Amino acid sequence: MRHPRILVFALSVASALGSALLAAPPSFQTLDEFAEATGISADGSVVVGNRIAGLVPGDPLGGLIGPSYLYDAVRWEDGVTTGLEPLPGGQTDGGARGVSADGSVIVGHATGDGGKEAVLWQNGAITCLGVLDGFDDSFVCDVSADGSVAVGGASAGAGLMITGDAWRWDNGVMSGLGVGVAPPEWAVANAVSGDGGVVVGSRLSLGAGHSFRWDNGELTTLGRVSANGVSADGSVVVGGVGLGGQAWQWEDGVATDLGGMPGTEWGTALDVSADGSVIVGSVGGNENEWWDGSTLGVLWTPSEGARYVGDVLADHFGLDLDGWVLHEVVAISDDGLTIVGNATKDFEKAQFIGAWVAHIPEPGTLALLAVGALVWVGRGRSGATRISICVEELQCAGTKHG
Repeated sequence: MRHPRILVFALSVASALGSALLAAPPSFQTLDEFAEATGISADGSVVVGNRIAGLVPGDPLGGLIGPSYLYDAVRWEDGVTTGLEPLPGGQTDGGARGVSADGSVIVGHATGDGGKEAVLWQNGAITCLGVLDGFDDSFVCDVSADGSVAVGGASAGAGLMITGDAWRWDNGVMSGLGVGVAPPEWAVANAVSGDGGVVVGSRLSLGAGHSFRWDNGELTTLGRVSANGVSADGSVVVGGVGLGGQAWQWEDGVATDLGGMPGTEWGTALDVSADGSVIVGSVGGNENEWWDGSTLGVLWTPSEGARYVGDVLADHFGLDLDGWVLHEVVAISDDGLTIVGNATKDFEKAQFIGAWVAHIPEPGTLALLAVGALVWVGRGRSGATRISICVEELQCAGTKHG
């Protein structure tokens, strides 16, 4: 007797299984030693950050508290590291902070005659974004999907008289958001939505602070400290300041603690996938197995909660981390499948500090492989196919559920 439904299902599985086998496999790669990753393009193909370029000449504190370094702003793509142009006549000391969806526009800072300046790199050229009126300097933190909108902060004064405001730069015009007020208060915009219309950040003062969400001119106080990331459409905000605080997620007017892992005491969420389903950051405390006060890079998903990313990559996907301890996940691609962060290889001696990138297959990939295995194993001696599937067998513990 023929079983047409089973046959159709088996053929569908076979077709989908073929596509799964062609999908990008899980991977882990260190980008550079003595480097820091800070951002990733929407498609996961371009990573940006900083790389140590040398020592600060004549640093008076170098012998007391350790050396001070100069940095190059860099981008990584297809295994190739490319340094970004410094300001004309400026010295080698810069850093990249954010990147557009296709990797063609990068924002960060560079050092010129007047000190550090917020800049934008595009098509091999560097452009100064300027300084917000009434302030001494500006720094940039993120850029929109098309590269036309950048956000950051400006500051003036020092000590108890410091003040600052968050700003938004749109096609050459920098405008303050009016979040910072008077000394000793200041504010910074940490992230921007894909279309540039929603900006999130933090407003700080002595002994207090809160996060904000600016939506096309409408300012909302979120009631938590340090908003660090926002989803592509601006509907999900994530944050956390660490050091006693908890990582959190804000959506539809409600802020929720994300929770940590056993032995950790605090956490901070740094970025979120386009649809808000996967959140990345770090947790820390005094009971980690490496040393007191260390941090661990984590993934938060609705179904799994907080998971150390090193366990996800090594235990669930069998990847060799080559002794690296992954201390933070700083950014995630729009689809939630590619993540970047920073790590150390001998943490006690801090011998190596490195940037890394990892790819995690989409949830359906490993589920289909599991189904394929069940179909194959279920074949009897007569050649007939027996299919026995339960929901639990389709759940892949190490995958992102988006």
